Amino acid sequence: MRTSARSGGRYRPYRSRRGLLERSSATWMWSVFCVLLTILVASKSSQRRVMHHHDQTPNPHMQHCLEACTSCAQICDRCADDMIGMEAGSHKELQDLCIRMCFDCADLCALSVRWMSRLSPSTEQLCRACAEMCDRCASVCEQHASHHPLCGDCAVGCRRCAAACRDMAAAMA
Repeated sequence: MRTSARSGGRYRPYRSRRGLLERSSATWMWSVFCVLLTILVASKSSQRRVMHHHDQTPNPHMQHCLEACTSCAQICDRCADDMIGMEAGSHKELQDLCIRMCFDCADLCALSVRWMSRLSPSTEQLCRACAEMCDRCASVCEQHASHHPLCGDCAVGCRRCAAACRDMAAAMA
């Protein structure tokens, strides 16, 4: 750091155009950036080696299931979000159950996508659970469809996802 004669020999921070900054902090930040970049590159290359080592690639069943789960998670989130704050009238309990089921279904579908994407060995079990959850959500949404227009679309998306998850689990068995 620079010192000045007027400062009596005390250390004073370097004054740059950006304001008060010690010279060493810029060097330190650059070093941290380089280390993080190295870690990121190393982790990506090791992931590729692991995937190629096991020679696993997404198959058509997995691609279809990934698309169905992603779509189902989106429609379930949209359906539940739209119902929150909506007047329920005499069907409040059904609406509350529908909101909870849609959020649970969306979470499980999103988790399934993550596990399939990383080729988890536990994907078969999760796909079976996801199919069951999607069927349960679809049943509740079908009951609530007369009170909420998105519930009909949500039920169709859930049934489609349940079928895709069952196909995926059967293909892995």
